Amino acid sequence: MYSHCPLQKEGNAMSHIKKIPRLGMWLVAAVTISLASPSAASAALVHEAKPTSEVAAVTTSAVPSPASLTVAAPFQKVQPSGVLVASATTKQAKASSCASVTLYQGNRGKCVKELQKLLLKKGANLASYGADGVFGKTTYKAVRKYQDRRGLKVDGIAGRQTWGELRRGNSTIKTPSKSSCYSKTIRRSSSGTCAKEAQKLLLKNGEWLGAYGADGVFGSVSARATEHYQDRYGLADDGIIGPKTWKKLRSGKVKTKHLNSKCFSGGSWACVDISDQITYVFKNGKLVKQMPSRTGGSFKHKGKWYQKKTPTGTFSVNRRVIDEVSNIYEDAKMPHSQYFTYRGHAFHGSASFTSDGNYINAKGKRQGSGGCVNLMLRDAKWLWSNFGKGDGVVVQK
Repeated sequence: MYSHCPLQKEGNAMSHIKKIPRLGMWLVAAVTISLASPSAASAALVHEAKPTSEVAAVTTSAVPSPASLTVAAPFQKVQPSGVLVASATTKQAKASSCASVTLYQGNRGKCVKELQKLLLKKGANLASYGADGVFGKTTYKAVRKYQDRRGLKVDGIAGRQTWGELRRGNSTIKTPSKSSCYSKTIRRSSSGTCAKEAQKLLLKNGEWLGAYGADGVFGSVSARATEHYQDRYGLADDGIIGPKTWKKLRSGKVKTKHLNSKCFSGGSWACVDISDQITYVFKNGKLVKQMPSRTGGSFKHKGKWYQKKTPTGTFSVNRRVIDEVSNIYEDAKMPHSQYFTYRGHAFHGSASFTSDGNYINAKGKRQGSGGCVNLMLRDAKWLWSNFGKGDGVVVQK
């Protein structure tokens, strides 16, 4: 842990007296001065740091009577040179000194707290932490987001430019327009408005971003989603959103020719593509939603790995249970279940899919479901409200 701000030292203020040369009655008076006369304490400190000839010129009228003297410990720390640094600095002086300090994730102290206060004034979200003086992950993200909005270098480090921008008192946040985002390259570690725009388009196109959603931080999850999308549409699957990927994401054109023709007929259809792990929902032949899915595959139960497949073919929803619980897999929760076979296969929400997605397990196999079509919790809820008994289901490879 690094700290660029001086930390308040604890202990008896009188213990510092032995460490400083040329201390006489002026220092004793300064250390023991009463809280009722802070200006006198400040005056005594200033003159003690001057040569002896100048100290003699100080009048004794500023020194209180011995009866009023109490130990107040006004010092923040002692510099090696013997010069005392008083903690009774003004707010303006504190802000000025912090503005020259570069802060990184992991720092703590008064300057971090000052940074957090400025971020909060600019509308930053520091969750429940607030201005706690700890430069953690939440503060790091807030700094990056602010830098992006103000057109600064996005690195999460509070340096001179970031301090200067925060202290300008300009409450207007410069947010890049969507059109300006489309000329930028978004890659892993990108963050801000344009990263969020890319994530929104990935979600719209049925990609899985887990519980993070469009949070404006383009990490490994977003990069993998980009790779999957690029693979679906025959683009170079490098996980980087450049001109071609932006163009495809924005086009609104969805690859549906490979789907069963029944998906485009009248009524409501949920068409599950096992190869792409996407569920397409159609209303009267029009695509209304794409959702990431997890179909049957290898999964772990009671310490053993099993393989279950999702049956392919044409079906229809025959039963719905909003708060379903599995009677096979240790009472696992299956919210918003909509069964489309009479052998227990259903669409349902999955907490593990929401958090983990279609990850690759230790054996190199795609982590699958027990045969059902797992959906994100929010998508299962949406399907429950927009789909129902008798609606058609197509499952294809």
